[in-house]
Amino acid sequence: MSTQFSALVSKLKEIFQINRPDLDFGVYRILNARSDEIAEFLDKRLKTKVEQYLGEAKSSFDENAIKELEAELKAEFGKRAFNEQGQLIDAEAIESALGQKYIALIQADAHEMTDQSQVYSHLLTFFSRYYDDGDFISQRRYKGDTYAIPYSGEEVMLHWANKDQYYTKSGEMFSNYRFKLNDERSVLFRLVSADTARENRKDNDKDRRFIIVTEPKTFIRIDEEGEEFEETIVPFSIQNNELTILFEYATLPKGSKQETLNTESYNKIVSGEVLTTDWLDDLVQLAPTEKEPKRTVLQKHLSTYTQKNTADYFIHKDLGKFLRHELDFYIKNEVMHLDDVVSTDQFIQIERQLSIIKCLRQIGLEIISFLASLEDFQKKLWLKKKFVVSAEYCITLDRVDESLYAEIADNTAQWQQWEDLGFKGKEAGWGTVDYLKQHQALMVDTSLFSIEFKAQLLQKIDDLDAQTDGLIINSDNFQTMKLLGKKYNSQIDCIYIDPPYNTGGDGFLYKDNYNHSSWLSMIYDRVSAQKMLLNDSSVFFSSINDKEASNLKSILNESFGQNNFESQIIVQSNKRGQTYQSISNTHEYLFCYKASPKSLINELPKEQSKQSLKDDFGSYELWELRNRNPKFGRFNRPNLFFPFYINPNSVDSDGYALISLEKNDDFCIETLPTNSNKEESCWRWGKETVIDALKSERKILIAKQKKDGDWNIYQKARKETTKPKSLWLETEVINEQGTIELGKLGFTNFGFPKPFSLIGKALKIGARKNSLVLDYFAGSGTTAHATIALNREDSGKRRYILVEQGEYFDTVIKPRIQKVVYSADWKEGKPTNPESGISHCLKVVKLESYEDTLNNLELVRKGAQQTLLAEQQTSTKPEDQNAYSDYLMHYMLELESKDSLLNVKDFLKPFSYQMNITTDSAGAFERKNIDLVETFNYLIGLNVQEVDYQLDKGYAQITGKLRTGEYTTVLWRDCDKIGYAELDQLLSKLKINPNDGEYQLIYINGDHNVASKYTTKEGEEKQLKVRSIEQTFLKNMFEE
Repeated sequence: MSTQFSALVSKLKEIFQINRPDLDFGVYRILNARSDEIAEFLDKRLKTKVEQYLGEAKSSFDENAIKELEAELKAEFGKRAFNEQGQLIDAEAIESALGQKYIALIQADAHEMTDQSQVYSHLLTFFSRYYDDGDFISQRRYKGDTYAIPYSGEEVMLHWANKDQYYTKSGEMFSNYRFKLNDERSVLFRLVSADTARENRKDNDKDRRFIIVTEPKTFIRIDEEGEEFEETIVPFSIQNNELTILFEYATLPKGSKQETLNTESYNKIVSGEVLTTDWLDDLVQLAPTEKEPKRTVLQKHLSTYTQKNTADYFIHKDLGKFLRHELDFYIKNEVMHLDDVVSTDQFIQIERQLSIIKCLRQIGLEIISFLASLEDFQKKLWLKKKFVVSAEYCITLDRVDESLYAEIADNTAQWQQWEDLGFKGKEAGWGTVDYLKQHQALMVDTSLFSIEFKAQLLQKIDDLDAQTDGLIINSDNFQTMKLLGKKYNSQIDCIYIDPPYNTGGDGFLYKDNYNHSSWLSMIYDRVSAQKMLLNDSSVFFSSINDKEASNLKSILNESFGQNNFESQIIVQSNKRGQTYQSISNTHEYLFCYKASPKSLINELPKEQSKQSLKDDFGSYELWELRNRNPKFGRFNRPNLFFPFYINPNSVDSDGYALISLEKNDDFCIETLPTNSNKEESCWRWGKETVIDALKSERKILIAKQKKDGDWNIYQKARKETTKPKSLWLETEVINEQGTIELGKLGFTNFGFPKPFSLIGKALKIGARKNSLVLDYFAGSGTTAHATIALNREDSGKRRYILVEQGEYFDTVIKPRIQKVVYSADWKEGKPTNPESGISHCLKVVKLESYEDTLNNLELVRKGAQQTLLAEQQTSTKPEDQNAYSDYLMHYMLELESKDSLLNVKDFLKPFSYQMNITTDSAGAFERKNIDLVETFNYLIGLNVQEVDYQLDKGYAQITGKLRTGEYTTVLWRDCDKIGYAELDQLLSKLKINPNDGEYQLIYINGDHNVASKYTTKEGEEKQLKVRSIEQTFLKNMFEE
């Protein structure tokens, strides 16, 4: 086996991700299940195909070319030029140009191995060029180190290295990776590093790798006020049954292997003095795979932790198209040689090179097709709408039917939650129904009750979605917006986001040497996904700092259009400044964009200044009516140049005189708009506006005499609002204030939260009193807090949607909302103003993650299918071999994963549909029920009005309206309990009758015989829309 072939196969095994048998998560687990077949294709079939294609390429012209040359040689040198065996023997003929061509052609087989080596070498060069640690980087090479970018003639174009890729990473397991041992103990891999905001340089000649911390280290940290402080850490520690092992993400010499570093880390951990025998025994317990039978639990998690955080950052949006284009370009630019083509004496070499090119392209396209099928499969999983794992509600008691109070009072878990939230005071009656009646702002959490209780609670709420004030979703934000698309299309009025700033200390994970481009891909896809949710009146805000401000503005300009840029507001985020910098930075930015020219930017309430005057009608300011702008005057605004006449005898105690547009005995002093140099100016108002003002009882326009004896005309300005300014310096908006606010609520371990006054000010500008607000980088939940605070302030009906995938979803966001609903004011985690509690309904949703999707996949071959493939694999018939290869490259993943991805047969028992759902950052999972009902509501965009869960009877009915306005009912049934006959009875009971015509659209799961045609009482024949839940579910879940 040639060296070139071995190197190519090794690289392709890395690219196909079957070279790491120790990795048993995600796509590695899936491909490892078929690694033997993929390896067999690369080790054997690939070489056979190269030989076959080279042979076919040569045979297509060799035979004819030889016959033509023989005829030409015989014509020129006679038949005796060849002996009886057909060999060229004439010396003169041999020395001729024709003879040399002939000899080169018949000896071409001698070059076969060299030609194969060239093909392998070119394939290795080509695929190595674009592959980097699990990702294909879209570097469109032009020549050498010069690259081309796709350009369509735009005036301005933004491009980055990963623009045509989806960013799929989560920063959660990067900083804290936790796995459980057999008992109550756990192990935490904690990442520690110096603050990288100061030294976030790009080391092109080095690699970043995970290494274990072996000695106590002191780091310089930056607090929220920008001040430096020291933190000393120890490598290993055990506290509260948790072993903490510290890692650094260090810059090491190029070529440093993570596997080698993992081995070193493993040896240092198991020899650590802090580990007692029980800890050591659990860590070295075997966790074998078929190919790694001696792998231990610790080795498994070291491999998983480091691989998840150093590779597989992106999924290409169209890998096949990209690589096909690049292969053609590579062949034209680096394989075909123009000088050889135009040299007529190189004919044989040209033909030989063409056969190599033809083979190279055929093999290259087959490998590309195989790789594209894998990448497209991952893209399908990434874009797939995700299942709703759970949907719970937190509802204030004033909205809960009193018939349920007794069951609430008997629920000790609910009382414990309220106590943990700080709601338990010194009042008597805690734990009783009477206490519930007296504290109506307490929120009942359905996650603490039975499904039957939840069903009763929701059944008694009319127009459920309209009654829901807030929705918080625990999920990746891109996945969430994909799922929300149908239901909330054009429904979001205002968006505020606070994305990671990519400073190195904010948990944003990026690929080596692709810091900014990783961030750009992440933000670009999310800004693009939000488009369908916005309407023509929407307003968008985003906080950011200097690190990515210019890149973010470019993205937003591309998304919204540069004409819809409103402002880059400067927000004082730190009064003292970040003292570690040469120039002490005190600010961040708040970008504001309009969704369209129709978007409205609200003015802010105006604070009355000390200069404000008062009369019987309230406060006012005096504004000179003359236009003070020198660009305007009688010369270009003649219609605004006219005289006023003043009544000097009407001067009141404030020195104001009455005015008129008509001169008479009383109004006898004329005044014209002139500037201080007596040059003709103009008024700000025209005559019609003046006439209306003079009719008002409020005396909007008055005259006042100046010191020089002349008169000025003034407007009594009573404007209660003012335009927002682009510089925000208030104490309420600095970042430190956010920490203080969270501290008052009792949350102390969340870094750099935004103050709710900052977001509240943005919402006053960009939202109305009944707006729906979205924040898909929810962080600590400040946007929900700000929305609730604003509603409390002005009795508004604003609603909010928050999206966050961090573990603080349950520990900060949800309890924060419960707290601020109960009381507006808090101190040290205790409510100080429970009388300010409000009525509220919060929906809490958790979605399947992309990792869950991967981890639930199984590749399954049924008996007949397995037999056929085995026969084709071992067959010597070319058609069988081709059929097997075609299946492996194009259909294997799609067909074999079908049932585990979405098995509609399980819809026959929809209330017990289960999946493995990840429960920690290390990938541990639990088998959990999936909420198909809620998932389907989002997939069809149903605005839910009524829900009726009768699970003991085997059905649930959901009623509401679609975005089209169609009145719709969805009937889910356990088909084991409700078959054909029972379904007819149920439909009659629920009055789902085509002849009644109440519903315009009906969805039902399972087979049924519901009539779709009916005749009205007037004799008119109509068609009822009866739809299959399974078909609609499958279609909507996978449509892009």
